Amino acid sequence: AVVAPQSSVSSGINAEYGGYSERAPRAVWTVYKRHYKTYHKFFGLTQFTYARALKTLAMHQNDARTIHEIEEFFEKNSAGGGEMGLRNGLEVALFRVEFAKWAVPDIVKYLRSKGHCS
Repeated sequence: AVVAPQSSVSSGINAEYGGYSERAPRAVWTVYKRHYKTYHKFFGLTQFTYARALKTLAMHQNDARTIHEIEEFFEKNSAGGGEMGLRNGLEVALFRVEFAKWAVPDIVKYLRSKGHCS
């Protein structure tokens, strides 16, 4: 049986992901994927901790290719108790990528017309 980790260890996974996933999202995904079995063993049954970690890992991804890779990975591997966090994070990431495609050019154009961008 898998025993849930102590709260200090549980908070460590979220601090780790929170600190790096925004600055280096691809690196965090690479490390997670490499150590998936360990993370899943210790955190797979801790619903809120794992959900928050997987949401953070996914939501900061900034390219469609990596997002698709994460989706494919979790089609073959369980997200355990973190399933809903993962889904939410992927939803946020996909929205951000699509928003950048269709809205950012118009925003930049508008700001330039008002003299805010060079």
